[in-house]
Amino acid sequence: MFQLVNSWTVLDLAQEITKRRLISASQAELEKATRNLIMVEDFELENRLNKHAKAALAEYDDLQLASLVAHKRLTDFKDALARRNVRSIDSYATYGWIICQDAKNADRLGEVPCFEALFAGQVVPDRVQVSGAS
Repeated sequence: MFQLVNSWTVLDLAQEITKRRLISASQAELEKATRNLIMVEDFELENRLNKHAKAALAEYDDLQLASLVAHKRLTDFKDALARRNVRSIDSYATYGWIICQDAKNADRLGEVPCFEALFAGQVVPDRVQVSGAS
């Protein structure tokens, strides 16, 4: 659900920027320009999304942010290990290290939040106000 809301947000912001830039364009031209804006990662679109991302992370201190990054890296590492055959003598130590790091992150953050949920929680009130005002 959060990915859907966040994807809608990117599309909504891109459409807003496109409509402002191409005032007298047809619907087909607006759709093509919006798609292009998203695909080329337009600077203005990126800045507006970064503003919401920074606000979503603003409530965390440095140690908690480091734990969020560590959690993301550990998750990526676990996914990589799951995709390959890891049957070596080092695998027990690796999994032990992962369990230890997960425990540290849980101690620092409690439940590790999903960034998609953080971003959606930050962006939905803003986008609902903008859409409601239009």
